[in-house]
Amino acid sequence: LTIDEGEHAPACELSTKDCPPTIYVTNAKNVRIDNTHIYFGKGYVVYVWGTDGFAFVRSSLSESGMIGLYVGHFKFAPSKNVVIAESVFARTRANAIALLGAYSDDPQNPVLVIGNLLNKNHWHGLWPVPNVQGGITTGGKMLVADGSNIRIAGNIIGDAACENCVPRGQSVSAIEFADGAPPPAGVRGLGIEGNYFYN
Repeated sequence: LTIDEGEHAPACELSTKDCPPTIYVTNAKNVRIDNTHIYFGKGYVVYVWGTDGFAFVRSSLSESGMIGLYVGHFKFAPSKNVVIAESVFARTRANAIALLGAYSDDPQNPVLVIGNLLNKNHWHGLWPVPNVQGGITTGGKMLVADGSNIRIAGNIIGDAACENCVPRGQSVSAIEFADGAPPPAGVRGLGIEGNYFYN
């Protein structure tokens, strides 16, 4: 399946009131998105809340308007048993992958982010920097804000320029670990291995 939402229609902004995701998965079980390619999604392109068993494999998100793949929420609707594999995330304005609540109860079967290519993501910051007037944060190509038993392995993540981020000189992280999720939320049981980060 290929979905093209149109190069000439503008992406959503934080202030956009009605910006539906391209694919919305909520309170579901065992959903697999395979060989699916989405171009110019306008907001949070693939949005996965409260789902047990989700796979995004051999697929791609290109030119996503805000966030490419958004999984779970630590407070409202965490998701578990998640696999993101062998996929391409290119030129998302902010985070290509955002794990806001992704967990596994079994360390032997972790949430997997494996064998993906993330290229030229977070090239345009959207969120303000706290206590910096006019500041826009770079964040990271991949955001891990809340979850447990997560393995990030064999990914290629590169090209880290942000055209509008203020103050200048902020680096765009390959992987951002956020502290925005208050306790008891947080990141536990995280393994990062065999990835290649460049530029």
